[in-house]
Amino acid sequence: MRRFAAACAGAIAVCLVVALTESASTGYIRSVDYGGQSYQELIIPPSPPPPGYVPKAEPEPIPNPTQGVNILSDVPALDWCYGCSPTAAGMLMGYYDRVGYANMYTGPTNGGVCPADNSAWGLRECPIVASHMGVDGRNNRGHVDDYWIASGNCSNDPYMTGGWAQHSPPDCTADFMGTSQTAWGQCDGYTVFCFNGGSKVYDWTGWEPVRRDGTHGMRLYAESKGYTVVENYNQGITTGTSGGFTFADFMAEIDAGRPVLIQLTGHTMVGYGYDSSNQTIYVRNTWDRYGHTMTWGGTYSGMTHVGVSVLRLAPLAVETPVFTPAPGVRPGPIAVTITCPTPGAEIHYTTTGAAPTESDPVIADGDTVLIDKITCLKAMAAKERMANSAIRSGVYEPQVAAPSLSPSGGAYESGKTVTITTTTAGAEIHYTTNGDEPTASDPVAAGPVTLVRTCTLKAKAFKTDWVTSQTTTGSYTIYEAMNVASAKSQPDNATVGCRDGIVSLALADTFFIESQDRVTGIRVDMPGHGFAVGTRLNVLGTLTTVGGERRLNALCAYATGAGSIAPLYMNCRDLGGVGWFYDSTTGAGQQGLADARGPNNIGLLVRTSGAFSPIDSRRFLVTDAAGCTVECVVPADTAIDPNWRFVSVTGVSGCESAGGGAIKRVLWVGGRDHITPHQSAPLSVMLNLFEHRRN
Repeated sequence: MRRFAAACAGAIAVCLVVALTESASTGYIRSVDYGGQSYQELIIPPSPPPPGYVPKAEPEPIPNPTQGVNILSDVPALDWCYGCSPTAAGMLMGYYDRVGYANMYTGPTNGGVCPADNSAWGLRECPIVASHMGVDGRNNRGHVDDYWIASGNCSNDPYMTGGWAQHSPPDCTADFMGTSQTAWGQCDGYTVFCFNGGSKVYDWTGWEPVRRDGTHGMRLYAESKGYTVVENYNQGITTGTSGGFTFADFMAEIDAGRPVLIQLTGHTMVGYGYDSSNQTIYVRNTWDRYGHTMTWGGTYSGMTHVGVSVLRLAPLAVETPVFTPAPGVRPGPIAVTITCPTPGAEIHYTTTGAAPTESDPVIADGDTVLIDKITCLKAMAAKERMANSAIRSGVYEPQVAAPSLSPSGGAYESGKTVTITTTTAGAEIHYTTNGDEPTASDPVAAGPVTLVRTCTLKAKAFKTDWVTSQTTTGSYTIYEAMNVASAKSQPDNATVGCRDGIVSLALADTFFIESQDRVTGIRVDMPGHGFAVGTRLNVLGTLTTVGGERRLNALCAYATGAGSIAPLYMNCRDLGGVGWFYDSTTGAGQQGLADARGPNNIGLLVRTSGAFSPIDSRRFLVTDAAGCTVECVVPADTAIDPNWRFVSVTGVSGCESAGGGAIKRVLWVGGRDHITPHQSAPLSVMLNLFEHRRN
């Protein structure tokens, strides 16, 4: 049957006539004509806890919708705050605040989230329900200060009698619902709701500006917080299956995550759960901070259940998924991480350009999608009781990695091979040597590229459905390769490619190379070279002469194998030797010593012996039996013992300027292990002395 109609039908005459003289403290239903249509005005009094009321908690079941039991556990439990209707509405708004509608409460308590009860604000206080100076950090007048005198008091509001301006804008449920406000014709704690039997009364404003429907006020509160109300209505209930708001309708609201205001004859509560086995509903009764039960359509504390007030907010939309990195051209393949700021949301995505739906593949929050071709990636997120997110879309264009040239551009000897590679699997590299930008029709770098002339080498990598790589460019200066002797015969400032030299002595920033046939050698200056004795290598550099000795200032050098050079024994007099194809104008060849008597050996690894004479920490003299001397130069970390008498020394024959265009003999020594001290003249010295006396 129609419970609301039944409550009023039996006393319709009273509703029309006697209601106007009833005590304002008892609450009643009265009929009101509007536009030729009869409506019922449900007048809800303050309804504070009854005298002698003792709070008692009732057990709540564990939600299990499959077994016909469901509870909205986030509905806060508020005790009575200046009227039962705004208190019930405040619990509804507090629930929405706790489940994501974060603007419903923005005060300082509980980190800006509506707490589970109002104990933090004190007995019968809640800023969501009725703002009050001194509560929740408020330092100006609010609802209670402007409108409240005492429960059921019908005198003009305090702001009227006190002569101050009422607070503005409205900021609590009681403000928007017209509760306690003289301007809306309400005594303290009273709220009214418009019904039309079992029909829905949507967002009623027909009584304004005389009366404010409480459910319309709830809508205004939600909208003031920035939320969209899909619909709000009052409806009489039925214990049957039609003719009003049914128990099945109530379950549907709870299952959708929407608490419902339960309207009694004289009281408003909030319903937040059900047990379908016996049509039990779970309610917050506004009198304490616990949960309670009643039978759908029954009575509670002597008051009959006659209707409901429903507020449906537009679902919160799941936040749009985030792509990291952002779309665009990036080195491929591209690992795109997809996240959603909304906890618990399920992310669906497509890589075809189609809009994703909930039937498309799911990716866990924080997981990645590997993009291995040009792709339009789209994602949306869904969550129960929330609107699907907007679609995030982006085109990802993996780009082939730019080729690498090994060795890089520089000066090299003719026939130098350059290896061109890319780290992108499956890419094809095309190159040019004429300075043009490579295209897919240019030669493919299937193996090393041999350079025989100076050129600008450009390479670009291509792959189907990928962005072509950046161009890699190398400038190569190519010189004719020659042996050590040919290189040494070139003039100063000539850049030469010297091949197949063997390292005979390695110092920190210098090394010496010789040809395998021991015809000639040359000094190479190359800081930080890292080559060891016995390395066979090619070196490219510029010829110069320092102190009469030819040198090669290396531009680059690379090992080609290994070899060995044994020192040649020579008397001091034989070191240096005569000039070797020397051209004093160009510096070509090698200058000889004035007193030389044999072939030029500057640049060759030699060994000599004689009497020892120290000069300083870096130099000493070796004098042979004929009285000829050579100045030996050692590295800075080599210790020279001034007490040595005779020595045998291995080093590279060299020279230094002696002034006036002349040069003097020098032996470049690698270190202490290249010096052998003797207490007496070694045999080589004695033989040298014998030969000198015989001559």
